[in-house]
Amino acid sequence: MYSTRAIVLAGALTAAALALPSVARAQLPAQAEVQILMRVLAYDRALGRNGGGDVIIAVLFDGGSAASSRARGDLVRELHSPNLQSILGRGVKVLELNLAAGGLADALRSEHVSAVYLTPGLDAYLNGVLAAAESAHVTTLGGSESYARRGVAVGVSAESGRPQLFVNLASARADGADLPSSLLRLTTVIQ
Repeated sequence: MYSTRAIVLAGALTAAALALPSVARAQLPAQAEVQILMRVLAYDRALGRNGGGDVIIAVLFDGGSAASSRARGDLVRELHSPNLQSILGRGVKVLELNLAAGGLADALRSEHVSAVYLTPGLDAYLNGVLAAAESAHVTTLGGSESYARRGVAVGVSAESGRPQLFVNLASARADGADLPSSLLRLTTVIQ
């Protein structure tokens, strides 16, 4: 039996599908991507157990990449949307981190980051980001299946005109996420 949150997530996936142009495979619009990924974060029981205070989402980007910087702007704008006021009753704050500046592991710890979103085009930084996130117990999110297959905990993309969720279960657990089976039934689980 599906929980109310599972029904809400399924509804978000359906709404995102209706907003998509007919494409074989593409990145979702930032609005749909943020809505889906934030609903996924609400499932994370570890996030719920981590006490009060704001949920801090770090948007990782490469300041030297136009595509990464553009995606950062779109995602940050959506994360500041009035529709996204809280996760699990906690406020949401956004932190923008330029990976070219370095110091990611320290920033994740000192800023008490709950999750990081990797913008497109961070392939050269991926191994370092994954290691820093795992050591700080920060859930990694991205807008592609390929990121999830390469170690990002949760990815979302559009396939055949429909949003698809991907959970890299080993990475999610290594990041400290505790995702229930009700969520995993709605995703493609990567072992």
